Parts: sequence; structure tokens; C-alpha cells
Amino acid sequence: MSLFKSLCIALCLSASVTSTLEAQQTTRYEILDRQGFGKPLTAYTVELPPGWQARGEILWQKPCSGNDLYELDFYARSPDGLTGLRIQPGHQIIWLAPITAGMDPSLVQMMAAQTEAQLNQLRTRFRNSNCHVGLVTGTQQLFDTLVKPARPADMKVTATTHNADQKKHFETMFGATGGTGMDTFFDAVRVDMTYALGAQQIEESLWMSWYAFQPAANDPVMAGSYQQTIVEPLRLTWLLPSRRAQDQAALDALVRSIKVDPDWQARIQEVQRKVAENNRRAADENRRANQESWDQRQADRARAEAQRDAEHRRFLDMIAQ
Repeated sequence: MSLFKSLCIALCLSASVTSTLEAQQTTRYEILDRQGFGKPLTAYTVELPPGWQARGEILWQKPCSGNDLYELDFYARSPDGLTGLRIQPGHQIIWLAPITAGMDPSLVQMMAAQTEAQLNQLRTRFRNSNCHVGLVTGTQQLFDTLVKPARPADMKVTATTHNADQKKHFETMFGATGGTGMDTFFDAVRVDMTYALGAQQIEESLWMSWYAFQPAANDPVMAGSYQQTIVEPLRLTWLLPSRRAQDQAALDALVRSIKVDPDWQARIQEVQRKVAENNRRAADENRRANQESWDQRQADRARAEAQRDAEHRRFLDMIAQ
């Protein structure tokens, strides 16, 4: 699903916009990709309502973020700043855990130390980026960690509702993961908030969706080895309750106007195809390496058990003499 389609779903566009707004003169704003293909390319176009200001770009050169390729960073607001739309880059969260099944107890402590060293390396690498180290437990934890600290202290959550369309999309996308050795978890919500912006009390709506992968519990090779969570771009709108009818219509028209450039999209799809192929090959190699490691540990354990059995028989023979 394209970003434009998912954005339209996430923002729950109204079925109609008043003819007055349709007739207003808009200003076309181009969101440029200056980093991905050697020369500036138009990635998206947006029709701004009269007097609105915007800034946006495609970000490729970053330490780490939710998308392995690029992020859309976009901001548009009304002349007084009391109505607006924001699309913020997503997040990626990694967690590692030692694989101790079948290991000699004396090695467990060493594995734990090695894993902690790996986590510390990731913490250093991810510093000042949208990637993090941590074990994800659910939507509330993600909201409290990634969203709440950036809101005013007087922020109050007025409602949290499930984003049924996005969850259905996830179900379709991840429904075929059975038998791949991976467990998948996901959620999608809309969170409504209110807080003071200057002298005004505004209302903000945030659309947040995420999914996580981790090895299936019944996988003897990868059980409990890691967790990778992707938080998709955070999409939010804000407005004054007293101007809801006018402002909501303007926001709906703005979102409906976002168009992806076909040439840029084709270039992105080709890059994604190449990356997916490389990732598939890397995953196959990692799995073979993990299987070999598991087989080696099983063989070592079998030899150790055989040695203990032989020593036990020699001990019994010595007593019998």
C-alpha cells in the first residue's frame, strides 16, 4: 500500500468537502527528494489552502529510522498556526536476548555478557536517531515513550480508538507468516488529545501503527534471540474546537491533495526490490549459520553426555572390583 493510500486511511477523510473550499485558490507545494538519486526529484505534490505554510523533504541520509530506505518529513499549518498537519519519521526498536537452550550452564553467563555488549554497541550506533534499544510490550508503552514526552505537561488523552482499516491491512500483510519461524505482533490506533497552545486549547489527533517480529517460540534454532519493532510514520492533525467545521474541511482537502510522483515512485519500487532480494539472501545465510550453530551445540552436548556416561560406567566397574 502506498504512503498516500495509507495516509488517507489513517486520517479518515470525510466523504465530502464544501464547495466553497473546493473553489478556493490553492498553492502547489513540492516535496523534494534531494538525497536518493543524485539530483533533486519531486516525490510528492500538495495543494495548500490560502495562506498556509509548509515544509517537507525526503530523508535518506540518517543514522537509523523506521524505514530502511527513506522517510517523509512534512509539516503544514494555517496562518495562525492553530490548525495543521504533521507527518513525522517512524521509529525502529531492537532487542536481543541470549540463546541458552541446550547450553552448558557455565556458558550462560558468558552469553549474557556478550549480548549486553552487543546491545551497548547498538545504543552507541543509534544515538541521536529514531532507532532505539528496548523490549516492546505494547501500544501504551510506545505512546508513553515516543509521543507523550513531546507534548505539553497539561496534555490529556480524551479517547483511544482502534484503527480498524490499518489493522485489517496488517492482517492481510502478515497473514501468510505462519510456518516461516517468525511470530508477528501489530496494532494501530487513533489517540485524541487536548492541551494548551499559547492562549488556546486545541485538540490533536494522532494515528500510530506498529508491528514487531520475533522468532517463533517453537523454533529450536532462533527461539528468543531478538525482537525487531517498526513504528510507522506518526501522522497527526490539530485544530481549534471552535473552528472544527472549517478547519476539518481544510485538513481533509489538504490530505486528499497529496499525490506521489509516478517517476519517483517507480524508482523507489526498484530500490525496494533490490533491497528485498539482498535481505532474503542475507536471511537465508543467517538461518543456515544458526542451524549449523544449533547442530554443533547439540553434537557437543551429545559428546559430553556420552563422556559422562562412560565415566559413570568406569566408576561402577571400579566399585564392583
